Amino acid sequence: MKSDDFQVELAILKIRQDFLEKQIMILLNRKSKQFMLLHGLSSQKVLADAVSTLVSGYYYRRPSKQHGHVDNDSSVFEFIMPLYQHQMYIKFFMTPTGTEFRSLHPAERFPDFTFHQIKGGH
Repeated sequence: MKSDDFQVELAILKIRQDFLEKQIMILLNRKSKQFMLLHGLSSQKVLADAVSTLVSGYYYRRPSKQHGHVDNDSSVFEFIMPLYQHQMYIKFFMTPTGTEFRSLHPAERFPDFTFHQIKGGH
């Protein structure tokens, strides 16, 4: 298993654990809030749905240059998965202080070469 595959598997387990323990901070961006408002969804609902959607067979991306401002001790995990009848872009930050749910909105494009398919079983 590639290092990134292993890291994303660990990240998914950590996200699920933090969700069950109510330890995820919700810091959604404007685009995510607009999507929620348009569809009448609460932040807790989209977080629960995002966490339950993190399964094998979909796409993830490790930190990219767009996230250059993130501290060295932090990791950004981005996912593209089907949810709410869309291909949704989902983003979590894993920081020394905890997990942050940062984004959930329709993906603006199909996953490119920077995204990899999640392997393994959940």
